[in-house]
Amino acid sequence: MKNFGIISTLSLAVVAGGLVGCSSGNRSSTGESPTNVGAHGYYWKDQKAAPAPKAAPAPVAKAENPCKPVIGPGYMTTSQSFPTGDAATSAVMLQEVFPGQVKANANFPYKIYVSNLTSTTLNNVIVSATSLANRNIVSSTPAASAGTGGALVWNVGDIAPGKCVVIDATAKASAVGNSSTCLTVSYNNSLCSNLQVVQPALALTKAMTPAATVCDPIVATFEVKNTGSGAASNVKIKDTLPAGLTTTDGKTTIEFDAGTLASGQARQFSANLKAAKSGKYENNASASADDGLTANSNTVATTVTQPQLKLAAECPAGGPVGRSGRNFTFKFTVSNTGDAAANTTVTAPIPAGTTFVSADNGGTAGPNGVTWNVGSLAAGASKAVSLTVKALGAGSFSASATATGPCAGTVNANCTVATTGLPDIGTQITDDDGVVDVGVNHNFRYEVKNQGFVDLTNVKAVFTLDEGLSFVSSDAAPAAAANGQTVTVNVGTLKVGDIKRFNIVAKGTKAGQFVIQSVTTSDQTKAVRNDEQVNYVGN
Repeated sequence: MKNFGIISTLSLAVVAGGLVGCSSGNRSSTGESPTNVGAHGYYWKDQKAAPAPKAAPAPVAKAENPCKPVIGPGYMTTSQSFPTGDAATSAVMLQEVFPGQVKANANFPYKIYVSNLTSTTLNNVIVSATSLANRNIVSSTPAASAGTGGALVWNVGDIAPGKCVVIDATAKASAVGNSSTCLTVSYNNSLCSNLQVVQPALALTKAMTPAATVCDPIVATFEVKNTGSGAASNVKIKDTLPAGLTTTDGKTTIEFDAGTLASGQARQFSANLKAAKSGKYENNASASADDGLTANSNTVATTVTQPQLKLAAECPAGGPVGRSGRNFTFKFTVSNTGDAAANTTVTAPIPAGTTFVSADNGGTAGPNGVTWNVGSLAAGASKAVSLTVKALGAGSFSASATATGPCAGTVNANCTVATTGLPDIGTQITDDDGVVDVGVNHNFRYEVKNQGFVDLTNVKAVFTLDEGLSFVSSDAAPAAAANGQTVTVNVGTLKVGDIKRFNIVAKGTKAGQFVIQSVTTSDQTKAVRNDEQVNYVGN
């Protein structure tokens, strides 16, 4: 078995929201340093080559990497030849291709090229990731298995002379910072002259996440081992999943090809599963190989739970609203009716037509309303929160809230409170000059305003002129109706906030102090009186 040391430490910059940083590497055993090759990234060039092993397959003259991968813009590469560091005198070349920058918790492509630089076939080539710092291999082709000491192993198999195998992987970094790998490679070439009589045998072990929610990944792991003598060929694992349990891509059966297992050799596989609903799921798996070899695994089980939220809204009683407004408190109760705890958040927008006053239980107000971090809500537990707002006018006010929690979904609730408004009317009559010559037209300005919270209907203004004052005209619409010393204007309906203005023109028929009196009425208010005095002098 030829087993070579760490090729390099590959570091990626992992960022949140944008891409920064660079990729770099080092190899302490040979003193390598990165050499810039342009926009495509970096490759590794030995400054000091390690001594060649005593026995290595004969190299091809002037060997080079037969894969020649294309390095696209924004991607980087590292490479190393084993065991000497020089492709011309080495047996295997490893080359990694990866993006220079990635986002935290986002999948990114990651390729490993394994090249045979010799003129002979390399047998049972194995690439091992001995260190994965802030790096999770989500999936790969060929699939990776767990090795000793926490290593991740790709069983590449045999590689023909001058050929290569590509490990096509999808990886993910879970934290901002550096993400690195360290790789080793080994192969096993042998020549035997003795004849042995063997009897291979299979043993299969299965394990599965014992407890999870319906939103958690359930990991199933398998180890198939040749416990007999001689190689077991065409070894396969098959696991027919129980109803309600599938792989993350929806498959109901898991199959792995373990290839050929030497005596005592074991290979590990894993699969990510998901449950359709809560419950207990259990089963076992089977293994088979040529010559009728079979084995069944142990029976394993996983218990799946799920939180379920319920939200209720409770509105206060309505009633009249005055000029200063009125406070209303809305209550929201969230309950967990499921069988697992839920980390719960409740949000409620500020009802239209109101302003925020306060919130209990640590609720914080923001541009989108009020948020309560309820925290972990145990199965069967409930929590009530409330929001107080001020209504500045009359009408109906609807309050709504939303409760969310990981794996618990989103629920909504709302309610409405109806309020009534009080009527109010404001009037005035004024002029600009209180001393006017007899016989000269004098203008009085009149204004009526609905300053209450309900519409005013049948609004009417009646003007009474003292003897000595004579009505001349008015620009009121509808037109004013004069009858002797009385002038009437039917204003009609005033909506909330409406204002009507018009002028009354009169003139004095004799000298003296005279008053014009206005009385304004509506269906909703008592009569309101305003007077304005004017002095007429002889000319």
